Amino acid sequence: MTAGSGPVKITKIYVTRTGLSTNSDIENIKIVDAANGAYYGNIASLNVDNRAMVTFTPALEIAAGTSRTFYIRAAVNNGVSAGKTVALGIASASDIVSDASSVAGAFPITGANKTVVTLDIGTATIYEETTTDSTPDIGDNDVQVSAFKISAGSTEAITIESITGMEYGSASLTDVKNIELYDVTDGKSLGTVASYNAEGKVTWSNLNIVVGKGETHRFKILVDVVGGASLTTNIDLIDGTDVLVNVKGNTYGFYITPSNSWTSSDGLGTNQTIGSGTLVVSKSSTGPATGNIAVGDDITLGAWDIEARGEEMRITQFIVTVTVTDLTGSSFTAADVTNVKLYDENGSIVAGPNDPSSGDVTFTDTFIVPVGIHKYTLRAKVGTDAATGDTIIVDAQTPDSSITARGMTTNDSPTITPSSDVACNTLTVAAGDLNVVTLSSPSGRAVAKGTSDFVWATFSLDAGTSGEDISVTSITVTNDDSTYYADINNAELWADLTSANSSRGDVYETKISDTKQPAATTQAFPLSTTITVAKGTSVRLALVADLDASANTSGSHVFSIAAHGDMTSTGVDTGSSIQEDVTTTYKQSFTVSSYGVVTVTRDSSIQNADIILGGQTATLNVFRIAANNVEDMDLDNIRVTVTGGDDVDTYYFYNGDTLVGSVPGSTLTPRVDFADGTVTIPANGYAKITLKAKMKNVDGSITTSDTTVGASISTAGYVGLTGLSSQQSISSTDVGIAGLSHQLYETRPYFSLASVQPSGTISAPSSTYLLAVFDVTAASAEDVTFNSSHQVIVNIEASPYDTNGTAGNWYLKDEAGTTYATTEVADASLAAGSSVTFAFNNNTFTVPAGQTKKMYIYGDLSDFEAEGTTGNNSIQLWLDDAANNNCQFGIDGSGDYAEGAIIFRGDIWAVTHSN
Repeated sequence: MTAGSGPVKITKIYVTRTGLSTNSDIENIKIVDAANGAYYGNIASLNVDNRAMVTFTPALEIAAGTSRTFYIRAAVNNGVSAGKTVALGIASASDIVSDASSVAGAFPITGANKTVVTLDIGTATIYEETTTDSTPDIGDNDVQVSAFKISAGSTEAITIESITGMEYGSASLTDVKNIELYDVTDGKSLGTVASYNAEGKVTWSNLNIVVGKGETHRFKILVDVVGGASLTTNIDLIDGTDVLVNVKGNTYGFYITPSNSWTSSDGLGTNQTIGSGTLVVSKSSTGPATGNIAVGDDITLGAWDIEARGEEMRITQFIVTVTVTDLTGSSFTAADVTNVKLYDENGSIVAGPNDPSSGDVTFTDTFIVPVGIHKYTLRAKVGTDAATGDTIIVDAQTPDSSITARGMTTNDSPTITPSSDVACNTLTVAAGDLNVVTLSSPSGRAVAKGTSDFVWATFSLDAGTSGEDISVTSITVTNDDSTYYADINNAELWADLTSANSSRGDVYETKISDTKQPAATTQAFPLSTTITVAKGTSVRLALVADLDASANTSGSHVFSIAAHGDMTSTGVDTGSSIQEDVTTTYKQSFTVSSYGVVTVTRDSSIQNADIILGGQTATLNVFRIAANNVEDMDLDNIRVTVTGGDDVDTYYFYNGDTLVGSVPGSTLTPRVDFADGTVTIPANGYAKITLKAKMKNVDGSITTSDTTVGASISTAGYVGLTGLSSQQSISSTDVGIAGLSHQLYETRPYFSLASVQPSGTISAPSSTYLLAVFDVTAASAEDVTFNSSHQVIVNIEASPYDTNGTAGNWYLKDEAGTTYATTEVADASLAAGSSVTFAFNNNTFTVPAGQTKKMYIYGDLSDFEAEGTTGNNSIQLWLDDAANNNCQFGIDGSGDYAEGAIIFRGDIWAVTHSN
């Protein structure tokens, strides 16, 4: 059914039977929502005119411009003869009764003829299980209103598709919520529906619970009680004779009419009698915290949360006890607390003003507490007999006996809790107080001429010990420089009042004064925004001003709020003037400088020289450019001197990880100029400028291997900056800032310990004992070769127990067993710990470009026989980075290069062998 431009409300639908059957063959006709399986309206039966009237109360509504799909469901009575046919439908437009101006459709709209067959299908039977009246209170959750079970017969298993319940009892539909169907058999929730629909029904669909032949499944229904004091709530699972459970047989696929074995056949659970309303009083978390209050009118002394459950409550008596403690001998009593009033959460007076009698304030005004939790605040006048240090406590006196209340609906007396006093926090009388401190931030420093929007001082306005909030309307700031105070321009006060930051980047985001041009050492600032410092809190302010571009460098500016009386402050509650406590101990001195100074050094992050391969990009230097604490600086340009610069393809300059400039290579003094704002050096901070170089490919003629490449700043003025405050040009004076001396090669060897090593146990010492295996990898450009002009020196760390005094042969081989170098090692040298030099006198060891070969080292361990219990032997080989000559190599059979310090960097240790 589709509504047009307006909503449509349907009050009746007439269902017509056709086919070769009688009206008595059909029962329990329903209109069912196809979306969720819920049925709407009454369950109807056929009249003599072959029609059944389904009435919707309230009306079934189709929203404007929307469609809803429904189907007609009915049961075929048991015993109907096979071969009969039946169809149900809507015969004409007039059979839909609604407020629509017209009903259109292709009438009659009739379902297909159904033919009755004779077949023994399965059965489903519903039984009631025990539920008792738990007399729930309003606010109770998961109250059980019904328990039942559904059993399958012996013919076939069944599937429960949906279950519908109807609200029952004197409580309204809105007095319960969160209606839950719980599967007791499987111990899980099958779904919670927020509330009954307008017809008082609730449906749990898409259950698909399979009950085997002869088996039983158990359920219960739970609700949350939110209203209905003294009323009842229940749920009904049977409408007339129709059990509101949709069940299908799993073998034959027919829907089954469940049998009713419910006690009394009514489908009702047990009426739950909802208790009378309740009233709960508790201390409000939003009331005044333990702390200070001032003498004055309308002082907040406490607050309570009053919760009405079940119905609105009419309170006609509420008693508050006022307890005071005179700790100062001021004769302070409860009688000094007068004009006591009770306010609701909207700020309206609901009771009072009253004065205490023997410490008790009895309110007999009538006020209504709506359902839910509501805040009520107590305020009073605290008389002048109260002195600093005296205390006040107010409490709601024993609510269960001191509060008189009735339910607005039932007129019943509610259950009121607790049975003990509900005390608010202890409040201590204190005078209004404001501590004004000139803070140590920002630290004193030199300030460049022309600096604008500079924070010269910050202040704390602290009402931590005050008995009331403090209102500040004017502040006077003093400059100790009695000569050059006029060098300060455009002075303003700013405050930190929100979580935002200012455009300057500090926390003082709110301007609270007009702009002033100081004409004396003191400057008054009437505040354009009144500052209220809540008691127990503080507010921070900042003095922001410019330094004149022609300021005298002899100036020394020290700002403070110098004395009480330098501000206008009053108590918010009392209206009394406050005598501030002023601290200037931490004030800072700011001198005047013409411009900042820059220092350039090599950053410590660059550590070791390395081998650079042709075509690679390598870091040549990292320059740390630091500004002194005068002004921010803009880096304008930087020039460097490069050794081996002819072999550079491109220079790259980085600020941290950000590329900020590049220069073509083939120059020995590359310079890069930066646009304004590209690199800013903050005052008392620094930036790291990293110089990287992409090298040209090594061709052996113009660009050759073993070329030294390095970068330095060798001349004053090679770093140019502009002071952002002074607008002065600033040049570096530092020289001799050398980087690392890298070596450029076409290719290189990489040595590492191979993953597979000989065992560390010397089980069978021999004259050719494998001691270590090293991986040697050539870079991708060319082969690496080791020939008779080259050497690899292997260090020996040995401790033989004894020797025979003769020399033994040591060998360097590859994985195929080919010997490339042979050398003798004397026993005496072995015992002392020495090294062995492999000169590749047998063959040339070649590592193809981009590949890895293994280098096997064999030694003569003939003297390392087992010594029994008398001693032991041990030996370990390692590649030492102490000297370049420890690793000599060639490239593609040419050249003699020595780079052991780099290639063996960090030393490469093999395994220890011992017995």
